[in-house]
Amino acid sequence: MVTLSLLIWIWANYANNKGFGYDLNPGNSSEFSDGGWYIYTDYKINSITQAGMAFELINDPDGNDNVSCKEQIIAINSEPQDYIMILGGSEWGSHYDKIELVFTDGEKSTIDIGLTNVAGAESVYGNEKIPVGKYVFKGKDSVDLTPYEASLYAKVLPVGRNQGISRLKLPYCPNMHIFAISFARNIKENRI
Repeated sequence: MVTLSLLIWIWANYANNKGFGYDLNPGNSSEFSDGGWYIYTDYKINSITQAGMAFELINDPDGNDNVSCKEQIIAINSEPQDYIMILGGSEWGSHYDKIELVFTDGEKSTIDIGLTNVAGAESVYGNEKIPVGKYVFKGKDSVDLTPYEASLYAKVLPVGRNQGISRLKLPYCPNMHIFAISFARNIKENRI
């Protein structure tokens, strides 16, 4: 029997944007990288579990809650993992790029990542769609609810090597926002 063991990873030290907002006050600090857009929800989302994937979210109302991809190098230092799971969305369209995995033996590989616009109707890249709130626009004196549901998108991808991961290098695409990354291993159970 094969079971999935999750290593959930939270990266508070790298979060650089605040895409979630909990009120419709134009003076709040919620905003993706520019333009006044954010995801409005009236409850704090601490975790998401869907389609066999599990993610822990930072979702700090007073701080940053996602990473806008700007070629950050993020230390992982994990034991070997079979899968990497990405939760995110994009703004100003849907975007596709690569994340570089650097293993503890110094070898490198890349995984493809495609993130659909958070106000998209359906996933462009075959990711699992997870509705999380309403997409809103914050102007100088008002916040307008758009007719769009806001969603994040999740996908599980094979790592492809039985080697520990020392770090990740994110792509340079500031419109791509990663809210969480999790890892998983297949564990074989011996039954007598």
